[in-house]
This record gives sequence, structure tokens and C-alpha cells, in this order.
Amino acid sequence: MDSCLILKRQDIKPIVPVIASSSDLCLGTRIFDSISNIFGREALESARRWEIFALRVSSTYAQIEFLHRSLDIRVLPKSLSYKPPVNTTLAKECVMQHGRRMTRALIQGCQLRLQKYCRILSQIIPKFLELIGENGVSLLDRVINNQARELRSRRDMELRVKFQKLSPNTQDHDKTLVHNLSSKELTPVEFPVLQHEASFNTADADPVNLAATSESVLKHSQEADDTKHLIRQQLTSLLLKHKPRVAFPRMEQDALRTLNADRSIVILPADKGRSAVVLDKSEYLRKANALLDDRHGLPKVHKHGAQLRPIISLRGSPKFNLAKWLFQRQNCLTSDSDTTVRSAAHFLERLRGLHLKADEVMVSFDVTSLFTSIPPSLAIETGGDLLENRYDEVINKPKRVHLIQLLTFCLKTFFTFEGTVYEQMKGTPMGSPLSVFIAEAVLQNSDDLLKKELARDNHKASSLMEKQWHGNSTVYCFRSDRQTIESVWPLHRPKAGVIPARSTITS
Repeated sequence: MDSCLILKRQDIKPIVPVIASSSDLCLGTRIFDSISNIFGREALESARRWEIFALRVSSTYAQIEFLHRSLDIRVLPKSLSYKPPVNTTLAKECVMQHGRRMTRALIQGCQLRLQKYCRILSQIIPKFLELIGENGVSLLDRVINNQARELRSRRDMELRVKFQKLSPNTQDHDKTLVHNLSSKELTPVEFPVLQHEASFNTADADPVNLAATSESVLKHSQEADDTKHLIRQQLTSLLLKHKPRVAFPRMEQDALRTLNADRSIVILPADKGRSAVVLDKSEYLRKANALLDDRHGLPKVHKHGAQLRPIISLRGSPKFNLAKWLFQRQNCLTSDSDTTVRSAAHFLERLRGLHLKADEVMVSFDVTSLFTSIPPSLAIETGGDLLENRYDEVINKPKRVHLIQLLTFCLKTFFTFEGTVYEQMKGTPMGSPLSVFIAEAVLQNSDDLLKKELARDNHKASSLMEKQWHGNSTVYCFRSDRQTIESVWPLHRPKAGVIPARSTITS
């Protein structure tokens, strides 16, 4: 009996069809579907690898250009910039030099990646040429180049925005870390000591305080008693082995003791910046007595005459924790405003893309001494209106009347200076957590009232409000003629690229 061999039918799809031509390919992104249908999976994988590495080359070139621009204007990418441990010129220069070296290392890494990508592409393209022919390679090259150009354009735009956010090194603009406004001549050894920040630790940690802190942590810990005992033993062993460290050389320690013992001068941090200010104590007392505040006034070295900024520090006072609790409970009443920005950078971001029409004028207003200019009655009235309109007593436990009573209590500020007790009758203390909330609420209320008045006078105004810790300004866009605006407010125009810190008109 003749045996017969029965073969199971299989659908075998050839990698390259019998009739396959690169002229059948579709332009655009559908070209990959056409390659898969006509030439098979191997050709599709080669095409996708070509696309991936071509796009990587385009993105890497954009990154190299960004890094070279950073080197040219002496700025560091955010990933390479950090705050130096000490506030000295040498430390900042070391940070900048290290960042520039790392930037060059990143450029070298990008160049090595480019060589790798080009080497892979030189292997992919000839293989792909054998699979689909010269016409197919030409079509795919055109599609991939278009995608690479689009990606390069997007990356350039993203890196351009990132580049604008990188601020130049401010150390080049102001290298003065010590402002000596006193009659005392500082020695060459005293200058390096004063260049450190006010919070610089001049002494080693006390072992007794470290042990007490550790014991407080262990007391509230849920660990077993054996584990706590083991931690205490290891901590005791480390404290016995610890050798006290010297933060200053001997000469700087002597200079620090000399400065501390000199009662004729006062050493304070500047109101803005990270510099130190040396004042005659008699001059400081004269300025402080004129303000009648219990505080260390921070000298405004950026203004003529080194005026004192009135600051009443409530930290550690009986009302500080209560004021902090009230701020946390009421801050939500002003946080949802669409006219408040967080910082100057956020303000510039909001202005990007804003175009003034021919009949519109942009006016900015600066508020002088905002915190100390708000009467307590206005603060309580504004806070009460916010609680009445936005506070829900059903959801929140404290009642409105109780919150208003607590706010009134916290706004009564007493302080002493040179043995005399004073009460602050006007304004809110700059050192109170509630002052930020009150200032924001008053500005928002003023903004709403002004827009209502303008609407009644047929003036359309849109506002952008900028709130900062040391200053407040409001920007309005009025749809009105310039003569009408100038008749209401005395305005100053920008000159030589500098905008004065008062009412300013911009067209």
C-alpha cells in the first residue's frame, strides 16, 4: 500500500511580495503602514530605527546649542546651579567654575552621543536600501527630515523659554558683601568674618543638646525598648568619639569676639540681598526712635540714606502661634484670585502674549509701605467681608464672629524699645503671618472697587496684580485716552529702559 504524505496547509507570507514597488508608498506618516504592508516587518523595524535615531540627532543638536549659549553669557542650567555653603566671593566663583566645567562635560557627552547615533544610522540606511530600493529610501528620508525639523523647532522653543528663566549671575552686578556705614574702620581680618551670612553657624553643636533632642525623638517613637536602648548606646559612643570642629581660624575668631564686644556699632543683615551692614549704634538708635518700633530695623542699602525698614518680629511672642493658625484658616479666602501672581517671574509669564491695542494704556501703581499703611479698622472690615461672603460655617467649625474676635486680638501689637513700651496704632506688623493675608485681601478689595468705578465711567479695565514680600504693585490696562489717565494720577514714563517704582504709564 502506497503511503501518501499529507502536508498541512500553511499560510506563508513572504517577507517581500512578488509584486512590490517603492512607488506604491504613501507620503506622510502613513508611509510606515505602507512599508509594513508591502515590504514586511523587517523593513518596518529598519524604518522605525532610522526615524528614532534621526530624531535623537535633532534633539541633541538643540541641546548642544542651548549649552553653548549658557556658556556664552555665563549662566548655569538649573540642574548645575546650587547655593554655595558660604556667602563669599570665592565660594560663588568656585560654584560658577564648577558649573561651567560640568556644562562642557555635558557638551562633550552630547557630541559622543551624536557620533554613536550617526554610526548607527550609517548601518541602518544601507540595509534599508537593499530592502525597499532607492526611491523608497528617498521618500522615507524626506518624511523623517520633516519630522526632525518639527522636533527641532519644538525643542528650540522649549529651551528658549528655559533659557529666559535662567537669570544671569547677580554676583557680577553687586559684589559688595559688607556695607560699612559706620565711623569704625574694619580690619582686613574682620571683612571675611562679616561676609558670612547672619545664619552662619560659628560654633560646633553642643553634645548635651544633641542628646536631649535625640531623647525627645525616641520618647515619641513607636520602636521597642531594646531598639531605643541600642540607639542610645550608639549615640553615646559617637558623642564620645566626636572631636569639636573649628568653624573659623584663630584670627577670625578673635576678630568675631572683638566685633561682638564693640558696643559702638550695630551689625545687621541688609533689607535686600545677602550682605551685612555695619552702622553706628547712635545713628541706628536715632532712626529707630523716629520709627518707634521694637525690632531690629533692616537697613535699605539699596536706597539713599540706608533707611530702616520697620519690622516687628513676632516669632516667639504669645500671639505668634495664634496668628499663624489664623493665617492657615483664612488664607484660602484669597488664594483663588485670578489677579494674583506669585512672583515677578510669574508676572512676566502672565504678560507674555499680551498685546495692547491702540486705545489701551497700561498703568502700574506702587504701594508705599503697604503693611504699615493699612489701618486695623480696614483690616478687620475687609476680613469680615471675606468671611461673610466666602466662609461656610456649616463645613468649618470656628464661627465667623469668633474668627473676627481673634483677628482683632492679634492686630493689637505691643513692643518695647530702649525700655519704653509702645502700641502700634496704625498698620499691621511686617513680622506677623497675618499681615500677608490682610495685605492681599485689601489689594483684592481695592482692585474690585476700582474696576466697578471704571465700569460706571465707561472705562474698561483688566488688571494683573503682583504681590511680593517687600513690595506691592498693581498693573491695569485701561481702555481710555492717555490725557484722561494723566489727569487722574501723576505718572512717570520709563526712561532709558528703567521703570521708576511709582505710578508708571506704558503704551
